[in-house]
Amino acid sequence: MAKQFLEDMVRAKRINKKREEKAPTPEVVKIVPTETGGKSKYMLWVVAFISVIFCFFAVSFLFSKAEIIVNQKTKDIVLNENLSANKDSNTDLAFDLVVIGGTESTTVKTLGEKDVATKATGTVVIYNAFSSVSQALNIDTRLEGSNGKIYKTQTKTTVPGMAKDGTPGSIEVKIYASVAGADYNSTPLDFKLFGFKGTPKYAKIYARSKGDIAGGFVGKAPDMSDADSASAINSLTTALQTKLLAQATNQIPSGFILFKDAVFLNTNVVNGQPNISSTYDKDSNITTLTLNGTLYGILFNEQKL
Repeated sequence: MAKQFLEDMVRAKRINKKREEKAPTPEVVKIVPTETGGKSKYMLWVVAFISVIFCFFAVSFLFSKAEIIVNQKTKDIVLNENLSANKDSNTDLAFDLVVIGGTESTTVKTLGEKDVATKATGTVVIYNAFSSVSQALNIDTRLEGSNGKIYKTQTKTTVPGMAKDGTPGSIEVKIYASVAGADYNSTPLDFKLFGFKGTPKYAKIYARSKGDIAGGFVGKAPDMSDADSASAINSLTTALQTKLLAQATNQIPSGFILFKDAVFLNTNVVNGQPNISSTYDKDSNITTLTLNGTLYGILFNEQKL
């Protein structure tokens, strides 16, 4: 039995040896890149490059226009300075004047004519060269003008006394004519205080009118309502100032500036109203109102200012 087992082992070994001899030798496969694979890789890069170019132009077209919004930053500055200017000064801040006169007219429907009697009015400066003690004056104090006519003060007032250096004290006061009529209209006058006649004060306390005395009238005048009159006066004043301001602005020399709030329209105000002349047409009951005025404007050198 041991002999049979040994023979089986020898037989198995021979069979295995024969199998090894018959087993094929494994072949080594060498992979060589083909030409087709290289072209595919090149085409991939080309497509990628074209895609990048396309994206670039697409983005460029999208942002070809841009809207820029700028919000200006502002800040209020308070100028709290007192500036002094002298006319035609060569050293300090200087100013000059522009003076332009003109007229403006308008028509108003009236109710006819009415009898009118008004007293001339004006402003005077009363001087006290008599004493350093102030002088009280009652309302309706009579002033005798150099034209021989009597005028009266509209309010109670007190004239200051002289200063230590002898400068007379002074004060402004409104006056009106004692009688209605154009005869009391006048250019500037000198006045004596009628109540001081015969005393030392008569020569030392005196007055001088500041501007013309005007507004005295007796006769027929257009009859219009207060509302129409006020509206016409406001319209005339605004229109005249606007017209004269435009003329003044066109005449400003180069390098100078005219502030809108540095202008003044003088219309020879009488009794609180501009001095307006009127022409009445009886046939149509139309009154033409004409306002005369002079615009004064203060000019500054822009660079120096």
